[in-house]
Amino acid sequence: MLETLINTVLGILMLDNIKIIGVKIGVNKETYFAATELRRDLKLDPNDALTVEIMRLSGIKEVYSFDQILKK
Repeated sequence: MLETLINTVLGILMLDNIKIIGVKIGVNKETYFAATELRRDLKLDPNDALTVEIMRLSGIKEVYSFDQILKK
């Protein structure tokens, strides 16, 4: 099962239309404060709220994830 998952992820990463980017925005106190607001507004856990805030700051509007909560 783990081997199947690894092969699936590798297959996805090799697709030409998939772009993996690094986060160029540093996570600082303001980022955490904004994520805290999002957490309350969207009823997310802290890590998901931080992910959404980093996406917003990076201009990312679409994400593919195994995390069901990010599909909101």
